[in-house]
Amino acid sequence: QTTQAIPDGEEAVAPEATFSPPSQLPAPNPEATPRGRLDSEYTQHYRAGDDAKEAGDYETAVKEYSAAINIIPNITRAFTIRGETYLYLGKYQEAIDDFEAAIIIDDTVVSAYAGRYLAYELLGETQKANADFEYSLTIGMDRDVLDRFLKFKLSDIRSVLEEAGLIEPQALPASDSN
Repeated sequence: QTTQAIPDGEEAVAPEATFSPPSQLPAPNPEATPRGRLDSEYTQHYRAGDDAKEAGDYETAVKEYSAAINIIPNITRAFTIRGETYLYLGKYQEAIDDFEAAIIIDDTVVSAYAGRYLAYELLGETQKANADFEYSLTIGMDRDVLDRFLKFKLSDIRSVLEEAGLIEPQALPASDSN
């Protein structure tokens, strides 16, 4: 307790502090703030999109990722993953739009350039695809790692599109039998 003199000679007593020690403070509640609520709703939709994409339900995945983007519109990963999902639907321009939105948010996101590369490659726009590939190398990607990843991803997307009847199956390259 702290005492202090008051003009007429009487002493006043200051109230005791009501501070709770850290061990007694309640855990933060993310639902208690608007940002916490938004993060929770965003995450719910984003994860639902991931689940739908994993199950091959690309239309539902796009809807869920779109809902997440509508809640928090400045997260590059949501745009890049929705863009990739559009590729599995054969919606190349929508994919490019999403990859470019991610680039506008953060122009150092390699996955946005890699995704746009895939869209351009699927469209047959090799020069644009190569420009994105080369630019990805300048912002931190290893050439061999990027090349292997893009070949794998392109093969996966093409097989889904072929199975859905959205593109014609590609002829396999002839093998040397010497």
